[in-house]
Amino acid sequence: MKKIVMSLLSAGILLSSGLQAQENAGGADGSVWASGEMKKTAIIAGTVVGGLIVAGIANSNGRIVKAPVKPPVCTDDEILVGGVCIPKGPTDPVCEGDDPLVDGVCIGTNVTVTVSGTTTIYLPVTFTYLPTIPS
Repeated sequence: MKKIVMSLLSAGILLSSGLQAQENAGGADGSVWASGEMKKTAIIAGTVVGGLIVAGIANSNGRIVKAPVKPPVCTDDEILVGGVCIPKGPTDPVCEGDDPLVDGVCIGTNVTVTVSGTTTIYLPVTFTYLPTIPS
């Protein structure tokens, strides 16, 4: 929202700074633009259109989203840790506490408590981390 407001203000300043009244003879046959007059509607329309163009450019981040990479398929005597298959054995990966090991990463959950006035909000937050491999 701030980008749109700033772009509209910038476009308005840009358009208003370049306006100049030119004294041209034209009489009744002269156009509005030739006489140096600009209607309020033309200024507003130009500001809105310019602001929309600038906002569209500002909100475009230009990133291309790539397809997710599938993890390798491990055999029965291997386990996936951090995207790599390692052999099972006495050095199996260990997660902290009772966090489960899913697809080679540990999944933990914390509860964030927020107090606002007389209301208390409990929000579970999930995070992932690599397991430790005992030596």
